[in-house]
Amino acid sequence: MQFYNTQTAFNLAKTARGLGHEVTIFCDGDGVYNLMKCRAIPAERDLTEKVHELVKSGVRLLLCIESARIRGVNVENDLVEGSIVSRLSELSKLIVECDKTVAFGV
Repeated sequence: MQFYNTQTAFNLAKTARGLGHEVTIFCDGDGVYNLMKCRAIPAERDLTEKVHELVKSGVRLLLCIESARIRGVNVENDLVEGSIVSRLSELSKLIVECDKTVAFGV
């Protein structure tokens, strides 16, 4: 996700969670960068705090293990606490089982 897509997704998740909805964010492709501890782009540095807020509120944050591997993301050391390593098969399951799906792309 690009920065503004990320901000929008996080704000939407926070609002939905505040209204009592179960929320899961699945990061795939370049979206896995959103769950990394360190960011080189200054505008995105505050995302770590937003990720912690989402986790504390009960939002599940999943990322695709293959997307992380391809991009050189070390899932043992590089991810913000609360991130859950997953697979695209889990995304398929979530889409089938959920009431609503919102997708953000680059």
